[in-house]
Amino acid sequence: METVERIERAEQLTVKQSLRIGIRRGGLLQNFLNPWRSLAFPGTWLVMLHYGGLLGGLVTIATVGPQFLASPPYLWGKNVGLFNIGAIVGGLLGFLATYLAADHLLTVRAKREQHGFAEPENRLPAMFPALFIATTGIWTFGFCAANPSPSAWAGMVVGFGMVGFGITQIPSIGFNYLIDSYRDISADCFVMTTISRSVVSFAWTFFVSGWVQSAGAALPFGIFGMLMAVFALLTLVSHLSK
Repeated sequence: METVERIERAEQLTVKQSLRIGIRRGGLLQNFLNPWRSLAFPGTWLVMLHYGGLLGGLVTIATVGPQFLASPPYLWGKNVGLFNIGAIVGGLLGFLATYLAADHLLTVRAKREQHGFAEPENRLPAMFPALFIATTGIWTFGFCAANPSPSAWAGMVVGFGMVGFGITQIPSIGFNYLIDSYRDISADCFVMTTISRSVVSFAWTFFVSGWVQSAGAALPFGIFGMLMAVFALLTLVSHLSK
């Protein structure tokens, strides 16, 4: 309720004023607490979990992937950096898919409404393919890494690319969803999203190497993929409950 009241009292700035450096609103403590208050809104959690989970998976794969490819039966040696080509290709495809599909789907949904306007939740269906591809990409990498063979490297690279596809598309759609839903506090929502992605990425990479060495790749990445699948299902719940 306090956040809503803050929005209603928000100072109206011109575009030129909003671009100035040094504009301050409220005290230091208030500015520190405002991002945490955005957690009262489900959309913040949705984008936080998507972005944090995908970035955690991407960074984790980038951390342990070269270790696998430097070991038998691959022995890529100094060429392990080529593993990152998968993420680059996946990111480019994700960019292309976002450019072609995201706003197009929103426009189609808006035309179906009598008033001609699209609701913020109309952006959510565009996330479904990317979430599915990225989640299965985590599993693909993990299960291929757990079953080494002369050709298993291809599955690892493809899995990395699938996660790269998702990490390019999901934030683009999710951030626009936050802006449409909570325009006046979207900056606070972005702060929480940045905090969550940093915490998740650090946490996953902090212990994943030891976990993979002790349990193999299938179990850790199977669990990571399961968590990402749960986060993806939350998108469906949010869309159906609008």
